[in-house]
Amino acid sequence: MDNAARTQLLAEAAGATKPIPHEVAKLTAGQVGTHKGGCFSFQPLWDWITAEEPDLFN
Repeated sequence: MDNAARTQLLAEAAGATKPIPHEVAKLTAGQVGTHKGGCFSFQPLWDWITAEEPDLFN
């Protein structure tokens, strides 16, 4: 979330924002918005959380 917020603030500081075209958003979602893609994106966070909190599930 921090990275997303930081990116948003940097984008807004650079000038007026404009939405990306629907076709570009749809193509991007098709490339990275899959269940498999979400799993690969989440895995490093899961590894970090379980390493930091080994008794999380006890």
